[in-house]
Amino acid sequence: MLVEFLSVRSHELTAEQAKIACAGLPENPKVAAKELKLRLKPLGIDIQHTHALNAITRMRGTHIPAHLAHALSWDVAAWFSDAPSVGAKRRLHTKLSEAADDVCDRIRDQFEAGDRPLLRLRTDATHIELVSLGDPSPHWHVLMVAVGPDGQPTTVPVDEIPRFAERLRRLLAGPISGWLDSFVGNTWESDVLGAWAIAHEDEKLPDQPITAYFGKLGPVSQLQWDNLSRRYAAFCDRLDVPYDMWLQSCHESSTARFAPALFRASQAEAARVKLNLSVTELEAKLGFKDLDWDAAVKSQTMPSYLFAPVARVLQLESPNLLVEHVRTTPRIPLSNVDDLATWLARLDGEVVQYPDSPPVDPEVEAKLEMLLATPWARRSGWAKVPPVELKQLAQQVADAQLVICASMEARFVQDLPLGRWRSGMLSALSFESEAVVRTQGGALDVEHDAEGEPISAEWLERFNKQAFTGEDLMELSKEIEARRDPNGDENSDIALFTAARLFKKTPGKAHAATVRMQAVSLLVKDYSLEPWVLASSEGGAVMLSRPIFEAAARCPLVDVKGEAGFDFRQFTLLCAEHAERKELAS
Repeated sequence: MLVEFLSVRSHELTAEQAKIACAGLPENPKVAAKELKLRLKPLGIDIQHTHALNAITRMRGTHIPAHLAHALSWDVAAWFSDAPSVGAKRRLHTKLSEAADDVCDRIRDQFEAGDRPLLRLRTDATHIELVSLGDPSPHWHVLMVAVGPDGQPTTVPVDEIPRFAERLRRLLAGPISGWLDSFVGNTWESDVLGAWAIAHEDEKLPDQPITAYFGKLGPVSQLQWDNLSRRYAAFCDRLDVPYDMWLQSCHESSTARFAPALFRASQAEAARVKLNLSVTELEAKLGFKDLDWDAAVKSQTMPSYLFAPVARVLQLESPNLLVEHVRTTPRIPLSNVDDLATWLARLDGEVVQYPDSPPVDPEVEAKLEMLLATPWARRSGWAKVPPVELKQLAQQVADAQLVICASMEARFVQDLPLGRWRSGMLSALSFESEAVVRTQGGALDVEHDAEGEPISAEWLERFNKQAFTGEDLMELSKEIEARRDPNGDENSDIALFTAARLFKKTPGKAHAATVRMQAVSLLVKDYSLEPWVLASSEGGAVMLSRPIFEAAARCPLVDVKGEAGFDFRQFTLLCAEHAERKELAS
């Protein structure tokens, strides 16, 4: 409870640290709160006395004293269920109006004019949830949880839901031109309207509810029907395709955005059999029309957004039990204490043992795990001053002729309200032999098809003399994207033209900037750079985060098989150096 309480306020605490902080606290709540506050401070967590008292009462299951009682608060989070590197951006609000403002701001940030997204509004006793099914942001979630004075989820005021829903409808009906979907009777509005559009070629809805046509609709009042009819007519007027085609594209974009992920089908099947669930029952409990369980088991793949629901239905402790861990990215050798300190200072992670990893002394492995468990507030300074323990570990690893390597792997993390899981990229640290690290196991060497004359040392020196900031390259990337031809295969002329306009007083800088951006493209083509690079919903396109541009501005260009490129290891370390949490969560 203490870990959860602090995470809402953007503080991190491990379970072991929480146990130590809570052990033997005084009986008196006020004295206990004072003591808890003192114990948390050395861990880099400084909270107010009232918050400490609130934490004590929550942990002990008692009520907050009357003089500290407050109105309902709201825990709001937003995330992509199929985009690992996007954080939840969790915020706590003391007023419903502020929480509603937050949700509306997130929608405005997520969508642009004319996007026409389909957002489904789901309500439960303790929370309100929005899920986007259409481009450009399929499987984008917003969760609002009502929190009582004791810090626990409580009942959402029912009379506030229609008002909140109407505000969202008005927002989406504006320039965004989207549709807010909710239940009418026993089914989704969009499903009823889509069936009507197919059967009647987008004709106007009849004056009376169409229960006779579609039995699933259930009881609907005339007022509800009139409101739905008006919204449907206005929405169809804004569409440039028939309603049923728009609805189909929303569902397709939600299922086809990312390639299926490997999962442990044998583990899932064993859990299903143990629960005595038939395949039909399992599919019904999951409620995903696009899931064919037998086909998923046969191929041992399914979309990543299904891992958490499947784990919940199969009563598994964690979705990570379904993840099939394979090496998908090169090992990044952290071969000296400075590299290792920089990595640990910027990224969370865990120690992993791959099937082909060499044996390692359990004591050495335990030391690395202990360092990873250090609160991030303390680790953040290690890049400048590595601790003695880290230096000792680096020496022990070198003496054993091993190298600590890092890679980024998808895991499921439980940092959402209500204990929900989401996909997140974590740093996986493993102990590898020096010989394997030097060759990357022989399986990850990618050849370039170099065109034209090989890059010369003189050219590299000239390019590297030009100084850039991450902001310079971000601005260039935005300008190129705004001008590029989406149907054209070659946009190099546009890039050069754009750079020449942006750096019009320094032509040499314009050329060097385009070379650096081309070097980023080569690196993205050959290697996985998650979580700093994500696949886009547009085929073949990628989304670059701020650390990529910062690294591209600082990393020296080198000869990569005859072309100006970046060294993967050095570039990745620079990404880690700039990967501050607020940027990874943006």
